[in-house]
Amino acid sequence: VKASAWQRLVVARRLKVEKEQLVKGVALRLADMNAFLQRRLNEDAVVQQGIEKAFRDLNRLREERIRVSQNLEIQLLLKQGQVEVDPGDFIPDFRDSVLVHRSVIEDLNATIKTLGDGKIAAMNESKDFRKNIALLEWEHTKLNMEAEDLKDKARHIQLLKVTKELQAALLEEDTASSQQNISTLEETIAITEEAHNRRRSDHRRRV
Repeated sequence: VKASAWQRLVVARRLKVEKEQLVKGVALRLADMNAFLQRRLNEDAVVQQGIEKAFRDLNRLREERIRVSQNLEIQLLLKQGQVEVDPGDFIPDFRDSVLVHRSVIEDLNATIKTLGDGKIAAMNESKDFRKNIALLEWEHTKLNMEAEDLKDKARHIQLLKVTKELQAALLEEDTASSQQNISTLEETIAITEEAHNRRRSDHRRRV
């Protein structure tokens, strides 16, 4: 081997060793940095958990302070009849009770009274309507009976047999007066039938 070649080989080997040592040093420093970074990440996670726990405790304390400041136990003197809580066997439990203003109850009672009055008025109107229907039906039946009675009387008059004695008696009476009575009776029958038909028509229209 030539001396110059050997010298170049030695220099190259020395450079290689130096580079390997340099790479090892850089790797060690990198490992140390990664370990340091991991320790800092772990510490940051612990600190973050502590911060979150502190915030939770702070919110819990705020809620507790608001509850204590607003949810106070006070004593109220109420008249008999204004408390609608089941007294129970011993001491009444008012934990789920609600204090309602008097005006709310009065408005609700007024609404209930208005609805009740409307229902009563509707019931009275229905009762009066049924009563009127029954009265109209009674009038209708009455008119029908009166009409049938008048028709029976008319048939009786038409079928009446006049005996000789009755003819003699009728001849002795004033003929003009008898004719007038018959005409008056016929007119009365006609007027009654017309009134009956008119009332029946009115009744049908109303029904």
